[in-house]
Amino acid sequence: MHFLSTLLLLAPALASPIAQREETCGQKSGKLSEWTLTSFDYHASYIFSTPSHQNSWGYISFNVSNPVLDYTCTPPEGGESTTTSFTWSTPEKAVTLNQSWTCNDDPKYPARYTAKGGAVADLQCEETFWQNDNWTIGQIYSTRNINCGIITLPTPIKEISAVA
Repeated sequence: MHFLSTLLLLAPALASPIAQREETCGQKSGKLSEWTLTSFDYHASYIFSTPSHQNSWGYISFNVSNPVLDYTCTPPEGGESTTTSFTWSTPEKAVTLNQSWTCNDDPKYPARYTAKGGAVADLQCEETFWQNDNWTIGQIYSTRNINCGIITLPTPIKEISAVA
């Protein structure tokens, strides 16, 4: 009889799921293998005001997603802090990313992580060109515009380090 009552008391405990602890910032950082760049947008424009004088501009825009960090734009007060920088190579269509963040899992011993990586963007671009065949001084000689479709770009981390 005692066996049955003990079994009935233990059954709910055995059937309940084990409480999952949320991973700390440091634990997540140790497993990080890539960033995701979303809304990756590239445009360029080249304007020749004469056959030999070029004015050019362009822009690249994207959002960086790091699953370790719990914010999208403004870092939380007193929490993790981050810095992010990138370089872009137009000929290679390659982006490199450097990001550093601090995990305050133990406020007495915060850990600073630095990750570096990069990817080549598979951009689908449309290029338009116009040339003024009857050009005279004071007019635009030619224009070239490059407009690329917006993509999501997984960006592998090639190197990560931490200092506590």
